[in-house]
Amino acid sequence: MATGAIFTLVVNDGRQDNLLNASDLLKDRLSALARLNIDTPKYVPSLTDIEKTHVLFFNAHFKPFVAIGFEYQKLQPSSTATLNSTVSFSISQFGDFFHDMVLHVRLGPVTAATAAHTWRWVSYPGERLMEKTKFSVNGTVLDEYSPQDYKFYREFRLCEDKRVGYDRCMGQQALLPAQVVPVSGLELNSGNPPVGSFGASTVAGVDESTGLWVQVSDGYQTVKTSTAHTDQSSASGHQRTDVLELTVPLIFWFNELPQLAIPAISIPYGTRFVEFEVTTLANLARGVIVSGNGGAVNSVAGTLSITGADFSVCNLYVNNIFVNPEIHDIFVKRIGFNLIRVHRKQVNRVTSCALGEQLMNNFKWPIETIYFGFRDVTRNQVTTGALSYLDHWHSFGQAFSVVNSTTVASTNALVYQYSKLLPVVQSITVSAQGINVYADIPALLFNQYVPWAYGAKINTPKDPGVYCVTFNLYPGVYQPSGHINVSRAREFYIKYDNTIPTTARNLGVAITSADLMATARAINFLLISDGSAVLRYST
Repeated sequence: MATGAIFTLVVNDGRQDNLLNASDLLKDRLSALARLNIDTPKYVPSLTDIEKTHVLFFNAHFKPFVAIGFEYQKLQPSSTATLNSTVSFSISQFGDFFHDMVLHVRLGPVTAATAAHTWRWVSYPGERLMEKTKFSVNGTVLDEYSPQDYKFYREFRLCEDKRVGYDRCMGQQALLPAQVVPVSGLELNSGNPPVGSFGASTVAGVDESTGLWVQVSDGYQTVKTSTAHTDQSSASGHQRTDVLELTVPLIFWFNELPQLAIPAISIPYGTRFVEFEVTTLANLARGVIVSGNGGAVNSVAGTLSITGADFSVCNLYVNNIFVNPEIHDIFVKRIGFNLIRVHRKQVNRVTSCALGEQLMNNFKWPIETIYFGFRDVTRNQVTTGALSYLDHWHSFGQAFSVVNSTTVASTNALVYQYSKLLPVVQSITVSAQGINVYADIPALLFNQYVPWAYGAKINTPKDPGVYCVTFNLYPGVYQPSGHINVSRAREFYIKYDNTIPTTARNLGVAITSADLMATARAINFLLISDGSAVLRYST
């Protein structure tokens, strides 16, 4: 059996070490404690005594916690759920608190007039499904949000560790890695490749000792014929994509943290509702023209329809939390008063992004953070190319499609297409009552630097056309760390400029007509009393 070596802890008594470790102070305190307890036989100081002046890295702490239990309850809509209608759920009296919620929906099979017609779903159909989502108590709307709020949430507040799960919830396909393999009996770099295979000019150096990998897709955003959408062959690993199934998470304030769960025991049943304004099928799926072999063009699915009921499944799952009866009684008797954060939204049509300013008169209450961007209004029009809408209905800035080709052989060409987003403004000014809060700041700072610099709860967005203007030090943290009260600071403007002569890389792209879409994270207080819940401030 091996014997451990003897180790000596070497302490440098320099001034810097004394400031950081204060070893002499610790020795003096322990000696003083021993003198104070000289009458106690075999007295030994406790770890708590040490931690009054020093950090002890190898001592863990815990407190007993109030016993809890939680269960997800399935709720049915108040009436039959259909597209292009309002679907309402009454939150029943089941637990002591209700916390996170998720909407589980499954649309009926989508079909085209002809099986050969090609079509696909939009990007992030779960975000596009609801035009508006509301939470109300006793007929008073406490908070509401729209698809643009999901966009800002995904870009700025969704951590990368949750990205895969969020994409699956929202119906966004994942790209699959695929290896390019030679045709049976032929080497990949051999001459005269058969039609449909890759030639040596494209995969030079790829042979039996190396490999070429690409990414392919087979999900909701893949353009397919109606026949291919309905394919569910277990042998080929296909799943049906004509039936859209989603688990859409809700993003109200009480859905985010258990500490903000609403005490259902204090609000009578029958007065709490979650309402969804559901969009149309045309906003969820569209036909796409696909060029085939020899220049042939597949017929586009001009009209899509659902076979049978619009929704075969439409349920709201609510996480109900249960506590001990004595804790239950305390919440019933005491008045609840919590700091919460709600959405404030404003959308304005601007005829030009070259130069202008917008009065943000829909904003009120103390505002911590503003997310905004400019969205080209032509992107959502039916006459616009289908892929522009399907890929970028949620994007801001200007979208450009790029098509390139690479020669494979004398008679074949490999064509690839991608799209990129470009910003539309160069500088931003934020002012209140004629005083510049942010004066003529380059727009890319609000897209790149500010989200990177301010705290760990906010992300730098992938979309270069969205901006984050913050008035607090730690966005996303429950403890307030700064705000601007636009209920008192009137004449709150956002000014944008794209006319500055520049040779910079991030030159704004001109858009003739766009929607300025802005969402603010606003502080308010939820008062729960006399069987109702109201916002402390309404103006």
